[in-house]
Amino acid sequence: MTHPGTLRETYGAALRLGEATPGPDDLVVFVEVGDVGSDSASPGGDRSTPVAGTVVGDALVPPTELQFDLDRALTRLDRDDGDGVDDAWAAVDYETRYRTFLDDDRDARAELARLRRHLATGGTVWLVCPGNTPVERRHRAVLADVLDERTRNDGGGVT
Repeated sequence: MTHPGTLRETYGAALRLGEATPGPDDLVVFVEVGDVGSDSASPGGDRSTPVAGTVVGDALVPPTELQFDLDRALTRLDRDDGDGVDDAWAAVDYETRYRTFLDDDRDARAELARLRRHLATGGTVWLVCPGNTPVERRHRAVLADVLDERTRNDGGGVT
C-alpha cells in the first residue's frame, strides 16, 4: 500500500468480544448482507449501538440480485461440501459482478471515494461483516482489494 492509511477487516463478533478495537478516529463500515439487526453486527449487539466512527455501508452491500443468485447456487450445490461455496462463487461469477456493481453504482462509488479520502489522509478504515468466513469468499475481502487497488493506483487521491 502506498497510501498512508490502514485498511483492516474483521467481523462483528470480534468487535463485540473486544478481539478487534477500532480507534476513536477510525471509520468502521458495516457491509453486511442479510438481516441488518444481526446480533454480530456491533459491540452492543446491533447496529443501533455502534462504536465511534461507525458507518452503515449499505451502499457497499452486494446487490440483492447477486446475493439471491449466490443463495440459489448454494442450494443447488452441497452446502456441507467445502467446495460448495467455491463452486457457487464461480457459478455466479460473484467477484466480477460485485466489482462491476462497485464501479457502476453511484452510491457505491461515492462511498468508496469517501473511504479512499479517509485512507489517503492517514486514517484507518475497518470493514466489518457479520461472519468470520474464509478470506477468499467474503465480499468484504473483495471490497478491501478494490479500496486498496484504487487508493494505491491514484496515489491516495480520488478520481
